[in-house]
Amino acid sequence: KVPTTAAKASGIACAILAGTMPLDFLGELISFGTLVAFSTVCVAVLLKRRDHPNMHSPFKVPYCPLLPALGIVVCLVQMFSLPPATFRNCFILLTCGCVFYLSYSRFNSVGEARPESPSASNANATSGKTIDEIVGAEPRKP
Repeated sequence: KVPTTAAKASGIACAILAGTMPLDFLGELISFGTLVAFSTVCVAVLLKRRDHPNMHSPFKVPYCPLLPALGIVVCLVQMFSLPPATFRNCFILLTCGCVFYLSYSRFNSVGEARPESPSASNANATSGKTIDEIVGAEPRKP
């Protein structure tokens, strides 16, 4: 299923922002967000290689850990070359986004409540099982 409603809504929101906000402001925010996302990926690659070195991966990172570390450094240098107001604006927008997300999910979540605290015997009995097996749900089809 393609989320056409969400795609249309985000397209309309982007068009409104592009038409009403200064392009310098939007460019700085987009640059900052892209640099944060890329540096987060670099950190994730380093952590994955450190914590799970033998885990199968569909892609290989050459010169690891040097290349991800350089990616983080370059992203940080570029982020700190942006005007200081960009950090403030991103913090404000991220805070608004988190408040919106948490408020929406609080009242629209369809998930089940989690147990208070599983006992040690229950935790040992569930190890090695999928979440569908634990909750007794039908397995999902790919």
